[in-house]
Amino acid sequence: MLYVRALSVILILMLAMPAAPQPSSPISAVSKDCGSWLEPATELAYDDGKSEIYLPMPATGQRPAVAFQPFAADVPDQAQPVASERQAVYFGGTTILAQTFQADLAGPLGQVMVYLSRGNATAYGDVRATLRRCDAAGYPTGDLLASVRLPEAAILGPAWYTIPLTSRTSLIPDTAYGLILAAPEASGDTAYRWFAASGGATGDPYPGGQALRSQGSGLWTSAGQHLDFAFQTSVRLPRWNAPWLELQAVRFTAFGPPKTQARVSLWVDGDEDGTPDQELTTINAEVQGSRVEPRWTDVLVSDFPPPPWSYCRLDQGQTSLRLGGRTFGNFGGPMAKAQTFRPAQSAPLCSVQVPIAAVPGPVHDAIAVEIYPTDTTGAPAGAPLATATLGTVSSVTPSWYVASFGAGLNLAQGVAYALVLTSTNSGRGAYSWYGDDRDAAGGFDPYRHGQSWEMEEPGGWGALAANTDLAFRASLSSQWWPNAWGDQPLWAVVDAELAVLGADTSSAYQGRTWFINPASPAQPAGEANGNFLIRLVVAPHNNPLPFVADGQQPPSDPGYGLITSTWSTPTAVINVAAYWDRVRQHPGAVGAMNGWDDKSAAGHAGWFLDTNDVAPPHDGHVGTLGRDVPAGIVNYARWDATNTLGNPLVPPPGKIGQPWSAWTVDQQPLGWGDLKAEIDAGRPVVTTVVFWNPIDTGIEDSAARYYTWGPQITGTAQLTTTYPLTFTESFVHGHAVTVVGYRENYTPPTSSLPATNWLIV
Repeated sequence: MLYVRALSVILILMLAMPAAPQPSSPISAVSKDCGSWLEPATELAYDDGKSEIYLPMPATGQRPAVAFQPFAADVPDQAQPVASERQAVYFGGTTILAQTFQADLAGPLGQVMVYLSRGNATAYGDVRATLRRCDAAGYPTGDLLASVRLPEAAILGPAWYTIPLTSRTSLIPDTAYGLILAAPEASGDTAYRWFAASGGATGDPYPGGQALRSQGSGLWTSAGQHLDFAFQTSVRLPRWNAPWLELQAVRFTAFGPPKTQARVSLWVDGDEDGTPDQELTTINAEVQGSRVEPRWTDVLVSDFPPPPWSYCRLDQGQTSLRLGGRTFGNFGGPMAKAQTFRPAQSAPLCSVQVPIAAVPGPVHDAIAVEIYPTDTTGAPAGAPLATATLGTVSSVTPSWYVASFGAGLNLAQGVAYALVLTSTNSGRGAYSWYGDDRDAAGGFDPYRHGQSWEMEEPGGWGALAANTDLAFRASLSSQWWPNAWGDQPLWAVVDAELAVLGADTSSAYQGRTWFINPASPAQPAGEANGNFLIRLVVAPHNNPLPFVADGQQPPSDPGYGLITSTWSTPTAVINVAAYWDRVRQHPGAVGAMNGWDDKSAAGHAGWFLDTNDVAPPHDGHVGTLGRDVPAGIVNYARWDATNTLGNPLVPPPGKIGQPWSAWTVDQQPLGWGDLKAEIDAGRPVVTTVVFWNPIDTGIEDSAARYYTWGPQITGTAQLTTTYPLTFTESFVHGHAVTVVGYRENYTPPTSSLPATNWLIV
């Protein structure tokens, strides 16, 4: 049986900053506590007494809580199969090679193969393979999508080698990517050879890309005229007609009334951005709850209406935008613009997204989005097949707007259609439709299965310059046939009237907050010393900021001989690291977790944070010293096989060192603004409470049970609860938590507390 678990009680910390009351204050993001007294909680948004529980994929090494497999076997997509030893190119040390390609199929990257052999070196080292998006010039300098190491011992050759470079990011047809190979630990630039094929002065073995070389400067140059390395890629295509397999129960808990009516729905991520956006199906269920201990309620997935379930899935797109300089996509009044495209499957059209901005000056009116057939020249022709209206756009900043279509238009696979934008009642050129024309004279085409067109009445359609494409995303209606134990998550969302557990507090407590950013920005200006003043409330709110981990103490000991008590600070740090690595897949965080489970990663992080004096020089302290936290965060992220940083354990190749930044904010007024900015930007935060001593008052009404702070304490012997503690300075105990949300200017229900600001942890 497949179970989904969601514990509906977490902690909310309140910053004691009185503010004017407001009628309602929805949660801006999410949060969870990392203490051992709670089971792992899942995400839950709270808004005026309603709750939603998001059930994401758990830690690496565990199966998703709710996951279904919509993919079939890998389908070959791109290839240059000729592997000539005469054309082989050496790499290693500071010499890096890349082969660019453009995907024809949409879907997650499947198997990747390259033809390699060893060269000549005194030390070879592992081969590091990465996948990046290409920039407008066709060079792989964009977002890092996947990264993996091929062990040195596995490469002898010459032979085809499989690189497990699967990416959770789906490839977009006609988008350029770069497959990059490097061996930075090699003793020289001849450690390995990547076999290739050359077309000489007249041919091109692979027209969809090119072979590139970089030699330490970071700049890419051609590896040879009409040269392409030997490679093969595949894409995991959707399994549209997979058989229905028996699924197991959605399971969740509620602390609250004995019985609560809940609406349970299943959601899918149609645009593949990592966030559930479309509801597939729903049922009503009854939740069992208890104030004393969790009671499980089973909701069988077989209780839902039988599949297949329909949703909209991204099919075609061109997302490269030229945001500076001349715009070429202006339309309005007598001017119209169009972009042609070819669907990868036959299906009804759901929606189209386009990036648009208003041009200052002309009159702005509603925008018509239409789908036309095309003639033999590829231009829009005849009458529109379908029409949608966007309304009036007033912003001069380009944003993506969605035009939804009904179920009446069925698009045919491989047939050319034209996406046309007009606004006849607007002034001439009132809007800009953004796209990419930066390589009009070169060989890089942003979208190979179509082109952009323009028309000004009373004239006809004319094609824009070669290699010029307007940006768009076209989604088609699809069907989901779930299979158990898959790789793609299907989210369960619970919407229930849950009891609110409030709190009343009287004591102010000091705290300190650490912000973590894998993009390694400069430390914010204006940092000052001071203290947070916080209060505590226990309430059934979990994390709406998607999928921040909720690791629990104690950690696993990877081999340091750890004393695993008082481990809340490393646990909170790993919650953030796991979020950036697994969920957001930020280029600055890929490999930070090395695939470890949260407890093992927390054990490693604790060494760098010197928790319980595990790392030299030893001074006998217990817990984690506040002064060690920023450097510990940065050093854990930087740690890899090359940069051991004094750690006695050498990490495996999958642990990739990353240059993070971490900084401390103590002063409450400054800290609140910075914390809000971090949460609003989607970045969870680590914070500590110097005195962590919540006491149950025993006061309760029909909606809440109240807690208050006990007396300030300086040691675990005085603690009247079982909450884990950690040092925040060298002289007091406290507790570290992961902050993932806040509520501003809010008064808890049935409470006489003034409106104030709350942290959700």
